Amino acid sequence: MAVQIEKGYTVLCASNAYVQKFYLNPEYDNLPKEVKEKLRVISVDYTEDIGGILLMQFNRQGKLVLESVTDGTDTLFDEAASDRKIKELSEKNQELFSKLEMYYTAMKAFRSGAVPAGVDLSVSGQEGEPGARNPEGHAEVRRASKEEIEAIEHKEEAEVKPTGSWDMPVAPDDEDAEQTAYHTLFGE
Repeated sequence: MAVQIEKGYTVLCASNAYVQKFYLNPEYDNLPKEVKEKLRVISVDYTEDIGGILLMQFNRQGKLVLESVTDGTDTLFDEAASDRKIKELSEKNQELFSKLEMYYTAMKAFRSGAVPAGVDLSVSGQEGEPGARNPEGHAEVRRASKEEIEAIEHKEEAEVKPTGSWDMPVAPDDEDAEQTAYHTLFGE
């Protein structure tokens, strides 16, 4: 069965009760292990309870949308139960879904090289989760300025280290800078 994905939507993950499989879009394989596991549990639990196929996808505005699909011959599929379950999952996992939306928006902006009009990626006024390399919980995910990048290229003691995706102020010797950036969004 071929599932039609609406143009402009990006699939995060899907679970299929008919073939008993879970799919995570490889573009999101760098999410923290705990987040990927939570997505798997949410998706598989849905398809075990309700049946059909559950798609978790980002719409054109960057909102995470949960959608149920059937193969058309599934007479046991209950659309009303599906709608209730999706609403329950959306409410129960609102914090996780909101963080995934922020991550999606940031990665989309990074890949395109520009922040879309009207999108504010700053998280000023919010504290990050304290962690081993950030005991006070002060974290800021942002693009490095041209001056900061030049400082990195010319001296070891630079305040910003390229992480491969977004740059953030971290210790110059932090080998786990990218994971530190993810923990800013997803906590420990």
